[in-house]
Formats: sequence, C-alpha cells, structure tokens
Amino acid sequence: MNKKILLSFLFSFSLSYAEEVYKLIVIPQKDYKTTIESLKNYGFNKCYLDNKQIICAESKDSAYIQRLKDYLSQYGFNVKIEIGKTSASQNETLNIQTKEIKVEQEVKPLSSSNQVKQIKNQQEKTVSKENSQKQSSINTPVKIQIKESKVDQELKNKQMKEESYKQEEKIQSTEKDLGLKVKLMYDFLNADNLEKAKELANQLLKTKFSKDAKYVIGLIAIKEKKFGTACRIFESLEFKNSKELEKDACSVAFMQEGYDYLEKNPSKAIEFFQKSLRYKDNIESQVGLFYAYLKTDKSKAERIIKELYSKYPENESVKKAYVQYLLDKGDFASLEKFKEYLKEEDLKLIKESQLSKEMENVLRLIKSGNYSEAENILLKLYEEKPSNLNVLLLLGYLYLEKNDILKAKNFYENALMIDENNTDALKGLKAVYVKLGDYEKALEIIKKLQQKGIKDPDYNKIYALYLSNKAQEHLKEGNINLAKELADEILSIDKNNPTAYLILAEYYKQLGDKKEYFKNISKAYELKPDDFGIKLAFIYGLINLDFYDQAKNIIKTIATKNLSEEEKQQLKEVYKVFYQKLSAYYLSNKDYLNAKKAAQEGLMFFKDDQNLMEVLGWACYNLKDYKCSEDTFKYLIALKPSEKNKVGLAFTYMNLKKYEELDKLLKELEDSNDPEILKEVATIYASIGKYKEAKNIINKYETLKNSAVSTQAKAITSEPLQTLKEPETKKTIKKDTILPDIFNTNNDNTHDDLIIDSEKKTEISTNNDYTASSIINKTESLSIEHKRKKEKSKELEEEIEKIKKEIAEKEQDYLTNVSIGFKYRNKSGESGKSKLSDLSPFIKFTYFFNEKFYTYIGTYFTRLNSGGLVDYDHYGSVDNKTIIRKVPSSYSGLEPFTGFGLSTDRYILSGNFGLTPKVNNGISSKFIWTVEGKIVNNDKKFGLGLYRTPIRDSVLSYVGSIDPYSYNSWGRVYEEGIKVSYENKIGEKDSLLYGEARFGKIKGEFTEENTDINILVMPRVYYGKLIGDEDYIGAFFLYNHFNKRQDCYYFGCGGYFSPKNLLIAAPMLEGFKFFDDRNGIHYKVFLGPLLWSDGQKNNTDISLDSYISYVYLLNKNLTFNIAGEYRKTQKYNELFFAGFIKYFFGNRISATKQDFLNSEKEIYKW
Repeated sequence: MNKKILLSFLFSFSLSYAEEVYKLIVIPQKDYKTTIESLKNYGFNKCYLDNKQIICAESKDSAYIQRLKDYLSQYGFNVKIEIGKTSASQNETLNIQTKEIKVEQEVKPLSSSNQVKQIKNQQEKTVSKENSQKQSSINTPVKIQIKESKVDQELKNKQMKEESYKQEEKIQSTEKDLGLKVKLMYDFLNADNLEKAKELANQLLKTKFSKDAKYVIGLIAIKEKKFGTACRIFESLEFKNSKELEKDACSVAFMQEGYDYLEKNPSKAIEFFQKSLRYKDNIESQVGLFYAYLKTDKSKAERIIKELYSKYPENESVKKAYVQYLLDKGDFASLEKFKEYLKEEDLKLIKESQLSKEMENVLRLIKSGNYSEAENILLKLYEEKPSNLNVLLLLGYLYLEKNDILKAKNFYENALMIDENNTDALKGLKAVYVKLGDYEKALEIIKKLQQKGIKDPDYNKIYALYLSNKAQEHLKEGNINLAKELADEILSIDKNNPTAYLILAEYYKQLGDKKEYFKNISKAYELKPDDFGIKLAFIYGLINLDFYDQAKNIIKTIATKNLSEEEKQQLKEVYKVFYQKLSAYYLSNKDYLNAKKAAQEGLMFFKDDQNLMEVLGWACYNLKDYKCSEDTFKYLIALKPSEKNKVGLAFTYMNLKKYEELDKLLKELEDSNDPEILKEVATIYASIGKYKEAKNIINKYETLKNSAVSTQAKAITSEPLQTLKEPETKKTIKKDTILPDIFNTNNDNTHDDLIIDSEKKTEISTNNDYTASSIINKTESLSIEHKRKKEKSKELEEEIEKIKKEIAEKEQDYLTNVSIGFKYRNKSGESGKSKLSDLSPFIKFTYFFNEKFYTYIGTYFTRLNSGGLVDYDHYGSVDNKTIIRKVPSSYSGLEPFTGFGLSTDRYILSGNFGLTPKVNNGISSKFIWTVEGKIVNNDKKFGLGLYRTPIRDSVLSYVGSIDPYSYNSWGRVYEEGIKVSYENKIGEKDSLLYGEARFGKIKGEFTEENTDINILVMPRVYYGKLIGDEDYIGAFFLYNHFNKRQDCYYFGCGGYFSPKNLLIAAPMLEGFKFFDDRNGIHYKVFLGPLLWSDGQKNNTDISLDSYISYVYLLNKNLTFNIAGEYRKTQKYNELFFAGFIKYFFGNRISATKQDFLNSEKEIYKW
C-alpha cells in the first residue's frame, strides 16, 4: 500500500473523552499566599487556589503525580492526591501528529544550587495511556497546562523573559551563577526559546549540572521531533524520572524508522516495529508490524490483525488495517458490513480490489499463453476504464509477450503519461527497448529505476549488449582499438559473453594474429555451441583460418530439419564460401589436384559460380591440363563475356604454344581500357620475351590514366554458349563428398543420414538477434595465384609502377660502368707472422654486351703490412735447405684481374682470372683463376667449378719472401681445387637453400702442402618486414677440415689461430632497407657457437659475423657505395671495408637490390 495512504489510515482521526484525573493538593502551612510563593521557589509556578485547596498539578498518569508528591514531601510540604473527573473541554487534547511527541508542560530544574533551594522537579513527557480502550497514544502532551487567557499568558511570558534577561546580565563565574544559569535554562525552555536554552545547556554539560543540561537537550530534541536523539540522551541519564521519557522517545523513534522502511525493506521495518514495542506497547507499531508482515509473512500478519481487531474494533487505524487484510484476502463478502461507516475512498478501494482480482485472472491467462482471451477481457476493461493504470500495464505486458513490440511500447508510454514514476511501466518499457535493440534507451530507464531505489538484475546484461552494439559499429568504421576496449569491458562484466569473444576475434583477425583470432572464436563457440548465429560465426572463422576439416565437422553437426528457411539460406551461403575458399586455398598452396576437385564439387552445388570456375580453370592450367583450362575459360567467356576470362585463356594458349590464337587474343586485349587487363597483357608479353610490346602496353596504361578514359571493360564477342562444351561438373553427389548435400542437389532424400549430433536452435534470452555477418566477414576476396582482381585503382597503379620499376631496374643492372675506390682488410695475428693489413685502391671497368653477357677488367694497387719484422731463426730447416731468417714487414705492388659472365635460361657461365701481387721481393707472381658453370632448371641451379686462389692469411703466404742468405724463395701459397654447388629457390621473394662443397690442395714455394675440405650450407626464408623492407631469417653452417693446421704453409705453423677442424652453426638475419629510391642499406649478421681443434686440443668459442653496406644514387650516372664486415671470435678478429664510386654509361633511376649484391661481392678480393 502507498506510504501516504497508510499513514493517513493510522493518524487521520482525533478522539476526545471525559475521564479520571489525579490532582496534586498542597495543604497550606501558614496562609495560602505564603505557601503559593514558597512553592514557586521549588519550580511550581502554576499552583492556584480552588475551594480552599492549593492545586499544583493534574494528570491522568498516577505515577507522575505520585513522583511530584514525593518530591514536595522531601521539603516539608503537606501534600495529598485526589481523584477527580474532567469534562471533554477540560480534558487534555490528544493532538495526534504523525510520529511526534509534543512537550507543553513548563519544565523546572532537576537540581540547583542552595540559592534555588535544590529543586528537583522531575517533570517528564509521557505518552497517554488513554484511548477508547485505554491504549497508549504516541502523541500525548507531557502535562496538562491550566488554560489562561491569551493576553495574560503573553504578558506573563514577557515579564518572565525581561526578568530572565536581567538575571543573565548578572551571572558571574561562581557556583551561585551556575545555579542561576540552570534556572535561566529552564525558563528559556518553558518560554519556547529553544536556541537560548540549548546554548545554556551546552555550557553546563561539563559542570555538576550536566544531568540538567542533558535533560533539557533531550526535551529540546523532542520538541524538534528528533526522537532518535532524545532516545539516546535519556538512555544515558541514570536517574529514575528519565526512564519514562526514554521509553516514549525511543518507542516513537523506532516506530518512525519502521514506517520509513515499510515499502523499501519490510524485513528491516519489522525489526524497528518490534524495537518500538519493546520500549512501549502502542497500537501504531502493532499496526505497522501487520503491514510489514503482510508483505513478507501473511500468516503472521493475519494473526496480528485478528488479535488487534478483537481488542480494538473501533480504533480507526486497526479498522483500516483490517479492511486491508480483507482486501488482500479477497474476502469481499466480509467487507460489505464496513460499507455503512467506511469512507468513499474505502469503498473505492474495495471496488479497485475487485478489479485487481479480475486482472489477476487476466495475468494468469497471459502467462498460460491464452493471449486471445486475455486480450478480449482487457480491451473491454479498457473501454470502461481507458485511464486505469493497471489495465494499461497489462495490455503492455500482453503485447510484449505476443512480441507485438510497437503496441506494447504504445501502452507502456500511455501508462507513463498517467504516472510518470510508475515502476511497472518503466520496467515494461525497458523490456520493449531491449527487444528493439535500443539498449541505450533501456539503460536510461534502468537509471530512472535506480534513482527510485530499484535495482535491475538485467543491468549488466543489457549494458553488455549496448557495448556489443557500439563495438560492432567501431569494427565497421575500422576503429578496431575502440572495439577491443569495449569487448574487454564486456568481459569485465561477464567473462562468459560469447559476443565479446567474437568481437575480439575480428580485432585479432584484422591485426593478422591468427593464434588469438582462433582462440577467441573457439571460446565464443564453446560458450554457446547450440546458438545458430554463433555456430555460423565459428564456421566462418575456421574457414578464414583455412581450417577446412574442422569447419566441415562443425557443419555436419547442424540438423537441417530444425532450420528456418532464412537459416537454410544462411547455411547455403556458408557452403558457397567454403568451396570458394577451399578451392582457392588448394590453388594458392599449389595443390592443384585438390583445387580442381574442390572447384568441381562446389560447381555441383552452385552451377556456373564464376569464382569456382575461375579456380577450376587455373587449377587445370597449373596441372598442365591445358585442354581442361581451355574448355573452362572458353565456357566462362561464353557464360559471361569478360576480358579477365580471356586473359586466362591467353595464358593457356601461351602454354599450348597456340601462338596464332594467342596473338589474336592479345591483339583484342590490347584495345582494353581496363588497367588490370593491360597489366596482365604486359605480363604475358614480357613472359614470351616481347619487351617492346610490354612497354607499349604500359605506355597505353599511362595514356589512359592521364586522359581519364573510362576503365569499363569492352564486351567480348565469343562463340555462342551452345557451341561450347560445358566443363565436367555435373556429377551425382555422393556421400564421399567434402560436405553433405543438404540442399537436395541430386534430389536425394538420404542426406539427413549424414547429419550428426542433432541440435535444437535456442533463442537468445535477451533477444539480441546478432548474426555472424555482423561480427565476422563471411565473404572475403579469394586469393587466387596468377589472377586476382584489384578493386581499388590505387592498388593497380602501384602494381603498374612496380612492373615499370622492375623493368627499369633490370635495365640498370646491364649498364656498362667503371668503379674507382679502395678495399681494406685488417686481420689479427702475431706481428710479423700471421697479422696482416691490406689497403688496396682499385679501378674496375665492366662492359655489358647485352643483358646476358658481360666482361670486366681492373687492378688492385695492393699495399700489405704485417706489423713489424720478426726473426724466424728458431723455425729450423727443411730438407737440409738453408732456413729463412727474416721476412719484410710490408710489400706493395699491382694485382691485375679480369673476368666474364654469361647467363641464359638454361645455364650460367662465369670466370675470373688474375695474378698475385707483383712486388719488390724478387718472387714471381702466380696466375690465379676460377671458372664455374651452372645448369638452370626452373628454380634450381646445379654448379661445378675449378679454382686456384691465393692464401691471403699472412704476408708470407700472400706474396712470399726470399732468404737474403740462401736466396731461396718461400711462401706465395695458393689453393687449387674443385667445388660443387646447389641452389633452390623456395617460397616468396629470394628465399632459397644454398649449399657448396669444396676440396682443395694448398701449395707454395718451399712450404708444406695441406688439404682443405670446406662445406657451406645457408638456407634463408623470407620473413617480411622485420627491420627493413625485405627481411630473411636463415642459418649459417660452415665446416672446415685441414690435413694439417690451417697456417702450416711454412715452417713451425706460425699462426696463433690455426685450426685443423672448424665448425660454425649460427642463426642468420639478412635484410634490405630502402630509405627512398636513391639510397638504402643491406645488412647481414649471424652469431653462434664455434667449435675448433688444432689437432691437440678441442676449443669452444663464439663466432660473430656482421655485414652492412650502403648505396646512394648521387645522380642519374653516379652511385656512392660503402660496405663493411666484421668477424670476431675470442682469439681472432678480422675487418673488411670497401668504398667506391661507380660511374654508369647510361641513366640510373634508383638504387636497386642488385647494387647491394654487387657491393657484397666487391668487399672481398675474389
């Protein structure tokens, strides 16, 4: 029941009765006047003479009069008590106010100084025990005050206030003054000057009159209706006369709390009503207890109200509560007897309750699904009562259950026009907005309910749906980071929300993080595997990840018998995407046989699907089944004439060597205005070696772009459809197909046998009809090798520019040039022995006859230094020859070289020739050379070569020396041998596997011979953009075996790092970075373990090799090149550096990758 109505039930009547009162009679000691004056000194200012008796107090409370009698008796007064009657007009007025105690009696001090004669007037507010059944009331005045005329009363109060102010000016800080303060405090209280009384009371709190002060503060709290404060104060006072006030104040305080909590927390209200009754029995708290139990425990409520009604049948509060009990019970027959004295609003309440029972019946009909009968009853009620709130609410609820959302919204809004704060209407409208998917408005209503103290259990769920909608909007707009933030927030609310995981899956998909993408779509599916929308999203996710077997297994769990027509169409779309993506997947991974099979099977379901036919054509093409690709592309052209299909046919003709048909086709395609087609035509021309025609096509593309000619493809006239042979795709669907035939493609009704794990679609409880397509893109462009349509002109322009650049770059690689610069090498070692420093300025001229054949010639101006002179006397002799005694620390001389290179599609030949340095030591130069041939077979190269190369490990091994005493020559060491190589290009870009094996013999003038076995393996795989624009991850494996230690070319094996066996195995990183078209860098580094042995001891070390080069195009003819390499172990380090300028006899347009590869070769002497 409404709180205001309840309080009006409890406190809307005032009753007056003539009853017994107790009178306090004082018998005069001397004369009446003297006795009355003496009584004033003890706080009794209202005593008067009546029939020769002095009457000082009257009250219905005998205990109160008895306490006053005992008080005056202590001070020698002769006092007695008489019982008399009062008329209704003389009786104290029961001025009942809501939850209020009124203090009307003039109050005197509880204690005072001797000057005020130790008055202990223990007057206190009490609650009258009087009503029609002698039951206590909560609002009885503390004591009856004898009525005086209004003029006399005002005059008396004025005189009292004037006297009080005079006394206040005389107060001094003495004990006497405190006594006067106490009296003044009570005077202010009785004069209703509560502010002054409270001020004096606060001043007296820390004096011996603290009890008086607290007593007064408590009375002030009652006057101010602060019953809780009064309750606590009187509880703290220990003297007897405060306990009645404590009971009264506390009883009313807890009763107030009970009524405050009656609506929002009935259980807590019960606690407060029970506390009120423990302090003082009163009808109002018992009635409140009934109302509270009516909400929580009807059996207790019934017991309470029946007991109250049996005791107090005429009490208005009890009567109204009893009526409510009968209404709640639906006992309308019993209510009839109340009509004669119930008010009009009570009769109205009964009538409304009867209506309520009828609407309860309607509610049962709605819940049982009998919507039609419920609607008929409600519409009749609406005709009678169009403004009845409950009728409108039930109509709203009916249409909400019928899913007639707009009608439900209409009636709930109508209800809110009548009562904008009606919680049921607000809750109903909230449900409407949820069904409409307008979660923002639903949340606004929830906030209104929260302001009314009503918590909505669906708040988190609806807020999560709101965030989900926002996140999906962000995904569509490309704001994936904002979408992820909202998905994370959803999961903080509900960690098992499948939609949030689908959003996260799309986020990671766009980032390219397949692992996280799969993790999140899987989580969504695990949380709600039976939801059709989520299942489709999971299937699309698996397809996007190329997990086709997994997708197939999930598809088989769908029971088609339970699907609606719309859902069947959605599933059919899944089939189409599955076959398109699967066939394209096989094609891109060069599994052409399965690509062909998947495309053919897909065409059984989706006849003439161009994506599938295109895959079929290219699969046949790569299987070299050119007849199949020819038929397919011809059929595609006939099915839908387009230039792109004709391009596929052109590639087929190219491989069938049907040059006549190819030329005719290319001529037709040359007229195209489609830039993509022109690009493909240029590619075909370049593939068959017609570079001039390829350039012409690119020039046409440039002309079209500059003149803004439309890129609409021309229609192609082709053979009529009926004259062409249709590709073989229409075979009977069998049960061994990739996916079951659930669409009766072959009119086979047995397909249901292929469906496993029958499921039933469940609706989302929040009616959020999200679909997979709103979260996961189900149709993506197919990645088809050789052929992919570019929808954006920008992408096509970039491709054209790339082709042009590649052609131009290739031309740059064949420009005649001359290089001038220097090379520097610094090898660590013992001074005068294995240490070597080589500074070699050089000039080199390279001439290209064409792109396949070139030659070069040049010379180094070599200057060598070993770091100092060393006496070799301790090395002994060989074959009784005179030993070498001294080796010079430096040499200089010319080191000429020349070479050639020849490259074709089938083989590669190269040769390098030169002389060791001709220096001033009297030793003749050695002729050195390398020749190699390679056979080319597609991406593989097999090489065989012979070589004689100098050993540049020391001055002695490089140029040799002559003994100044014996004139024998020493050193000038070289290695002669054979090598084989293998190279296989794998994967993207320049990913490859390179291997080389070499066997050689080491010889020199009067030096010991040695043998060298060298095996090198370097695999590398294109990684993408890790540091630069093109990065590779690889490995470096090197094995060296010498018959003797490496430096044993001369006597004593003088090298300090001279292994006999050596093994390096290290990871390697290589990359290229272009800062712009004019400059860039090439870098390569490996770091790994080095195991080596000198024949006596095994050693473990770390090997580091780092290389970097930089190329800068100074102008169209000139490049600046520098390169450096550093090798490091614990006992060995070596530095290579080269810097040179290269002049080209032709125009350069950019720095190229070939420039870096040339720089890498130039850092070493061959």
